[in-house]
Amino acid sequence: MSVSKIQLGFPLTDSGAAHHVCNLSTILVASIQDAKDRIGQIEYVFCSQFYPQLKSEAASKRRRTDQLQREVDENMAPHKNLMELVQSKVSALRNAEEKRNIAFSKLEDCEREKVKLLARIKELDEKLRRKTREVEEEGARKTCFCNETCVRKWKREKMLLLTRRRRTMARFLFNPKKTYCLG
Repeated sequence: MSVSKIQLGFPLTDSGAAHHVCNLSTILVASIQDAKDRIGQIEYVFCSQFYPQLKSEAASKRRRTDQLQREVDENMAPHKNLMELVQSKVSALRNAEEKRNIAFSKLEDCEREKVKLLARIKELDEKLRRKTREVEEEGARKTCFCNETCVRKWKREKMLLLTRRRRTMARFLFNPKKTYCLG
């Protein structure tokens, strides 16, 4: 292809300019070819050396990641069991705490009831003492009354007996005709 037959976007008036453009085009094509060669070399080095190494490292890292994941899973199983155990113990502890609080509440209720009952016992005991004292005083009065009555009755009977004896003695003394047997 000659320079004159190439259709450029601008007209070349000088043959030197056309020759200059042709040289620049050759340099440009050579530069492009050189860039292609270098890219090819880089591609070759990448495909023959770096890519297999990267692929190998990636596979190794994937295997290591899988191994670590298995180890984590294996180590997490006891941890998970421990966590479940801890949660069950916490739940049991909460239940025990609730039961303890309920027991303390019942104990406090019992203590309050005990205080009330002790006060009631004390009140009834005092009432019993008063009633016992009243009964004893009443009994003492009745006993005293009985004793006084008994003493009076005894004195009356004694007086009657003495009176009868005196009469009998008086009859005996004043009536000598009759004989009495004093035996």
